[in-house]
Amino acid sequence: MDNSAVSSKPDSPSVVAVAASAPVAPAPAVPAAAPVAKRPPQLAATAAGAFVIRVLLCVAGGGLIVGFFLPWLTIGQLAELNGPALMGANSQIANLGSGPTGMLLMMVPLLGVGLLMGGLTGHRIAAWVALIAGGAVIGDGLVTLVKLFLDATGTGMWMVIGSAFLSLILGLISLGRGRAS
Repeated sequence: MDNSAVSSKPDSPSVVAVAASAPVAPAPAVPAAAPVAKRPPQLAATAAGAFVIRVLLCVAGGGLIVGFFLPWLTIGQLAELNGPALMGANSQIANLGSGPTGMLLMMVPLLGVGLLMGGLTGHRIAAWVALIAGGAVIGDGLVTLVKLFLDATGTGMWMVIGSAFLSLILGLISLGRGRAS
């Protein structure tokens, strides 16, 4: 056997020539990838989770619609006011039914219908409608409560509340310093 044809060095020209002349098997044919249908965005990661969210969106939407027509305020035995009565022009609480709050009152049943439709169809936009509905109603409710509290309280109430906060803060500071020593 002639050792000149095969060298032990991998970089020698004879090894490269032998490797280049070796038969090459054809590459297996790769089937073309089937086009992947784009899945519409879902409300949850699993089908069961999406179903639960859809049912709860329907419950929330139905609650907004039905609750709009149920009593919101009861003034002793004199009157009960619901959403449409608060929006009415003859309402005794006319300032509550005007401006941004009046717009929100009109939006309550519309947002309820949006949530109900989103729950029935399962469209991803229902999550945004839910976020807007919840944020707007809760935010406006908190602002209304603060306004009513501010309008209904006098100087004595504010002095008591301020003194209570001051005593709470001083007590926490004193106890915190006692534990740090």
